[in-house]
Amino acid sequence: MNNNQQLLELIKIIGDETRFEILSVLQKGTLTIGELEQKIGRSRSTTFKQIKILKNAGIISSKKSGTRKYIMVRNKQIYSLFENLESFISTQESLFSKKTKNQENILLMGLDKSGKTSILLSFLGKKNLLAFINQNLKPTEGKQHMSSILYDLNMEFKYRPEVIYHEFGGQVVYRDLFTNKPDEVLENIDKIIYVLDIQDTDRYEESLSYFEIILKNIHINKLKIELNLFLHKYDPELDKEKYSNDFLNQQILNKVLDLVPIDQGISIFKTSIFTIFQKNLILQKNPPLY
Repeated sequence: MNNNQQLLELIKIIGDETRFEILSVLQKGTLTIGELEQKIGRSRSTTFKQIKILKNAGIISSKKSGTRKYIMVRNKQIYSLFENLESFISTQESLFSKKTKNQENILLMGLDKSGKTSILLSFLGKKNLLAFINQNLKPTEGKQHMSSILYDLNMEFKYRPEVIYHEFGGQVVYRDLFTNKPDEVLENIDKIIYVLDIQDTDRYEESLSYFEIILKNIHINKLKIELNLFLHKYDPELDKEKYSNDFLNQQILNKVLDLVPIDQGISIFKTSIFTIFQKNLILQKNPPLY
């Protein structure tokens, strides 16, 4: 691996939000895994996973003292890199503003196992998803940029400045995080794609409750966010009588329209992934023009 490749690999590793936070916290000194977990506010499994990646890259190391394991940075020069990058960013305000002109930030939300990651991969042009999904996709942890998701899946990332995708994990711990800190999750977001698994009928109520929380935060904070609802996994072999339009109207659509504020537009699609992503518009509500 030549120097350019090594530099690229290093940038990919430290560019992940959680790994960057770990390194930032460790700048102040050695910590136990428990202390580190507490300071970055991530679950133990997430903390262990990111520590392992940083250790494999030779950026951090660990040592045992009694029953405790301590984590430390191997070479403090990495913080000189951080300082140089911060200095560069401060001189490039137009390039590194929170949102560049004509750039759309899209956030995929929904319950765990609803299919958000597979939809994101489809948006990014990934093919043959069925074989890939069954083996490799894991639950999304917190809010992740598309580059982090692809990196964790060992997939190539091609930057498209006009569209930036993010995904927010649907497990209860992350839904609670959204409820407590919605501003952080929705910062700079232009569009939310809420994914509801129509085959998981037992969780309709749970999913619509979470959807309502998102709507309330958009409304209370007067955010101008475009809203899409994907009724996902409407697959070709699905029992169309069981999941008829009348059924969807009664169980989902009528309830959704009751939840959506009068000043909020929404587009609702039936979606499916069978090697490639498909969507069909079934309803659209436009906000009033003032």
